[in-house]
Amino acid sequence: MKHYFISILLSFAFFISTTAQQPERANEYLTTKGEVYFKFKVENVKTLKALSLKISIDKIDYENKEIYAYANQKGFDFFEGFDIPYEVLVPAGDLIKNPAMFSSFDRATMAWDSYPTYEAYEAMMYQYEIDYPGLCRIEEIGTTVEGRKILFAVISDNVSVNEAEPRFMYTSTMHGDETTGWIMMLRLIDYLLSNYGTNTQATNIVDNTELWINPLENPDGTYASGNSTVSGATRYNANGVDLNRNFKNQAYDHPDGEAWQPESILMMNLVDSIHFVMSANSHGGIELANYPWDTWTTHFISGNPSTNGYYTTHADQDWWIDLASEFRDYAQANSPVGYFTGENDGITHGADWYVVTGSRQDYYNYFGRCREMTYEVSETKLPAGSNLPSYWNYLYQGYLAYIEQVQYGFRGIVVDSLTLQPLYANIFINNHDSDQTDIYTELPFGDYYRPIKAGTYSVTYDANGYLSKTFDITVADYQTLIFDTVKLAPAMPSAQFSADFTEFCSAPSTVNFINQSVDASSFYWTFGDGGTSTLENPSHTYYNPGFYTVQLIIQGVFGGSDTISKTNFINIDASNPCSYDMPTSGTQTLTECGGFLYDDGGVSGVYSVSTTSSTTISVTGASFITVNVLDLDIEAGSGGSCDYDYIAFYDGLDNASPLINGTHYCNTTGNPGTIISTGSSITIELYSDENTTGAGFEIQWNCNYPTAPPVADFTTSVTESCLGVVQFYDLSTNGATSWEWNFGDGNTSNLQNPTHTYATNGIYTVSLTATNIYGDGVISYSDLITINRPAGPSITPQNICGVKSTTINANGQGTLYWYDESNGGNLLNIGDSYATPIISENTTYYVEDYIETSTYYNVGEQIVLANGSIFINSNVHYLEFDAYEEFKLNSVLVNADGEGERKISLRNSSGIEIQSISVNIPDGESRVTLNFDVPIGTNLQLAGPVSPYLFRSSTGTSYPYEISGIMSITNNSAGNLSYYYYFYDWEISQTTSCMSERTPVTVSVLDLPTLDLGSNIEVCEGESSVISTGVYNTYNWSTGATSSSINVSTSDTYSLTVTDNNNCEASDDVLFTVNPLPLASFSQVENGSEITFTNLSSNANTYTWNFGDGTFSNEANPVHTYASTNSFTVELTAENSCGTDNSSTTIIVLSNNDLSENNLVNIYPNPTNSNLYIETTDDYSSFEISDISGKIILSENIISSITKVDLTKYSKGMYFIKLSSNNKFLLKRFILD
Repeated sequence: MKHYFISILLSFAFFISTTAQQPERANEYLTTKGEVYFKFKVENVKTLKALSLKISIDKIDYENKEIYAYANQKGFDFFEGFDIPYEVLVPAGDLIKNPAMFSSFDRATMAWDSYPTYEAYEAMMYQYEIDYPGLCRIEEIGTTVEGRKILFAVISDNVSVNEAEPRFMYTSTMHGDETTGWIMMLRLIDYLLSNYGTNTQATNIVDNTELWINPLENPDGTYASGNSTVSGATRYNANGVDLNRNFKNQAYDHPDGEAWQPESILMMNLVDSIHFVMSANSHGGIELANYPWDTWTTHFISGNPSTNGYYTTHADQDWWIDLASEFRDYAQANSPVGYFTGENDGITHGADWYVVTGSRQDYYNYFGRCREMTYEVSETKLPAGSNLPSYWNYLYQGYLAYIEQVQYGFRGIVVDSLTLQPLYANIFINNHDSDQTDIYTELPFGDYYRPIKAGTYSVTYDANGYLSKTFDITVADYQTLIFDTVKLAPAMPSAQFSADFTEFCSAPSTVNFINQSVDASSFYWTFGDGGTSTLENPSHTYYNPGFYTVQLIIQGVFGGSDTISKTNFINIDASNPCSYDMPTSGTQTLTECGGFLYDDGGVSGVYSVSTTSSTTISVTGASFITVNVLDLDIEAGSGGSCDYDYIAFYDGLDNASPLINGTHYCNTTGNPGTIISTGSSITIELYSDENTTGAGFEIQWNCNYPTAPPVADFTTSVTESCLGVVQFYDLSTNGATSWEWNFGDGNTSNLQNPTHTYATNGIYTVSLTATNIYGDGVISYSDLITINRPAGPSITPQNICGVKSTTINANGQGTLYWYDESNGGNLLNIGDSYATPIISENTTYYVEDYIETSTYYNVGEQIVLANGSIFINSNVHYLEFDAYEEFKLNSVLVNADGEGERKISLRNSSGIEIQSISVNIPDGESRVTLNFDVPIGTNLQLAGPVSPYLFRSSTGTSYPYEISGIMSITNNSAGNLSYYYYFYDWEISQTTSCMSERTPVTVSVLDLPTLDLGSNIEVCEGESSVISTGVYNTYNWSTGATSSSINVSTSDTYSLTVTDNNNCEASDDVLFTVNPLPLASFSQVENGSEITFTNLSSNANTYTWNFGDGTFSNEANPVHTYASTNSFTVELTAENSCGTDNSSTTIIVLSNNDLSENNLVNIYPNPTNSNLYIETTDDYSSFEISDISGKIILSENIISSITKVDLTKYSKGMYFIKLSSNNKFLLKRFILD
């Protein structure tokens, strides 16, 4: 069912008791279902207008003066902002708890008295394709938010072939809880297929029509509680969006403020890609036939929120009324008394009933050029299954009759007269068609179908590149008139063009050229300045003033060419009036002496909603600006004011200047005519709310130049200052073009409105000389400015030693600002100290003291519990206030019902958050600290949270609450001055700032002393040395010594730091090294006569070996082979720069003969700890035993083959035994342990 309401004035008083249970019930539905169904009463036109754009009006009970509506969370939050009492209702989907459902089916025995599960519905659709493959195919055009299928049954006698026949569409249940039409469409599919060939009416329909039937457009809403039940069905889709508000509107995209939904996109894409001659969609909630338009009323309705005042009847309204009446008549004839009698006895014009923006019906009619009707088929949206057969009996004959209407009217084909190929052509009924009710042929057949009311019509057939033809066609009601084939002859090309603007006041200027040629296939433009283009509709920028001739050459679609040239077509000259549009938001400044100004919609568009923008016209040298309002269409306000949209004029550079005539202008006040400024600047402001717009305005302005010298005058921001900063404002008249200011301190300026900073305390005389071509005007104000800046911070000069950075510290009363100049200069740092960069020469810095003092005020209503109550609704409310100066909102007093965290927000006039705080507020009365920095502004908002549970006054208020010159609390979000929301006894403060004179501080760079301890020192072990330096103020050695010299004997790096008389330091160090004496040592490994020596010496760098046999070596680790068997003393000499050291040892070398004798001598045990036995079979006669050093410790004769030697008195160690005879000897080793 349609659900937007345009504006209706209900002149009555009312009251619906809204208790805490209502918001709780609403929140419960919104949380669980994403939508809430409710009713309310309202008498304010503006409120109704605003609400109709945000919530879904379901129906209006005129008898009880009640409005029934649906809303999602966003829409309901908006509704609650109006503080309108309401009652939450049980939605249609929840009224049926246990609906009759089926999950399997037998079409032969179906009683059609229950609802299918989603799986059963989908299976039924595909079963028709299986059962009737020549007559039916199932088209899945896409899926929903939750992935369910949007299915069409396409039905025709030859369904797999595209034939030249009219295409027709039925859909239902785009509101998921309006289910009657869904089952009707399923049954209609079944009826047409099962009766084909046996029922004449059904057979004729299928033979001559391509039908597309979609029973369920919003399956996510219907099966919101799951695929197995329709209980709990919702109106909206799974994203909580009303699909019948989600189509492109005739005027603009996204009329509901929501993104395109998948279901809407699918339906728009379908009709954009395939032409349907007629269609209808079924709804529920009332019983009637609704014909177009839904957006445009048939008569003017003031404040229509969607059409900007446009109204019209459909070109085929008489035909629509006939069809609606026919459907109504069938329904009433086949039903009990009272059925299908809603509104005007069962038929209504859509917008005259109530306005819908973004409906599917309007999209299909306007953009799809498809004749679509809306049928509301059951007052009970979701009836019990047992009632569905009755609705079929009421409705099916009307459904069939409406399909048959697609065959009536006139039809035919359009072809090329030479090739007889079908053409894509337009069929336009002269003096009849409007708002895209004309139609087009469809390829590949070139066929068209034009249902229409009986009559004689002048019909023009036209195709691009062809000569049009016009015929008179007479047709009767219920007649199928097949008109002769229309043959269009190819046309010769005809060149023509225009441009959006042809006159400009300055360059560069961009021109948008509009091709208006007929039957052109290519384009060649020359723009008169050397530029060219081959685009059909080019844009070209001219960079120099002058007159430019533009030429267009075209080539025809079917040959031939044509040329058109327009001499001096573009005129760029400073004497031409300039043309500008207001910015959509923000500000712009124009400096031309004359021109035209339009709202942001331009010459032909409407101005934007929800915007504030301004244009300042400021012409140097002008005496005054004259503004003539040539046209004005701005939404009328309520009563006699312009409280919705307005245009305002300010006498100066911005909207802080005086409001001219003290008035805002709109359709309520009428056109102000001529507005004149008092000086060379005027500011024009346009404000619009979120609702209706209009054509806007056209303004012409001219400046007026003086005929006499200026009368100089000026004013200042302050005359006494402890900051030293003064803003000067020129008030001179007679259009000064130059200015010369003398500020009295030796400084001057040639700006019109300069800002000057006085560096020194004193009283100053200021003069202004204003000049134009007629002469000078001079004004001087003696002792005008008094500067009394506080004393500067205390600081002492600072010395640094050498090139480096340093930190300067200063003391003041406030915040310190550091600069590099005594006046102006660069800000270096903020704080009590400044860390300089690395400096190499004396440098002076400057520091000033910024001192702030605060003044405190209290403003606002006081809490009187008898004057209000705790407010709990889940909507955001706020106090509205103006801030004339910046201030800090420190805290407010509140009274809470229950402890909890609550968000408090400072917002601008558009509701955009500036600052916010979430704070835990205790139960009862308490002061909440906010510390909001409030900017200058009007209609600022101090907003509470949703479901605030905070005290609100509802009587005893006394707006405005103000502090003169600073701020004023003026209103509240409800627009009811009896209410005062939440925030009592505001504590605000303003800070007064003073800036001291700058105190200089010089950093002096001192030379560093020089220090040189000389080169590094080396001595030998046992020696020492003295390290000394020159004369300084202090000495500090790394040893702790404080004398000028030290005696050292240990290896180390010795450092010294000295200071001079300026206490500047220098440091140096020296490396003292004690070199050690050498230490000789070695080991050896014997292998017969070959000995390998390993050098174990330390601290040496050269070596000398004496092997004891008369040979020597300087190798570090030599290998030496002895020539004979004997004992030898080996000596190693190790040497470095500090001396030498020796080490020696004795070795015994055995010959190879000794080795062979080993087999004749046995010495055992080896090792031994007491006795040693010598057993020999050879003729050895004596033996000697010597120690490792070669000393003989025992010598005896051998008198038997086994000799016992007692060794108990000798030390443990390695010994040598030498057995001798007359001609030989034998050496052996043994160990005594």
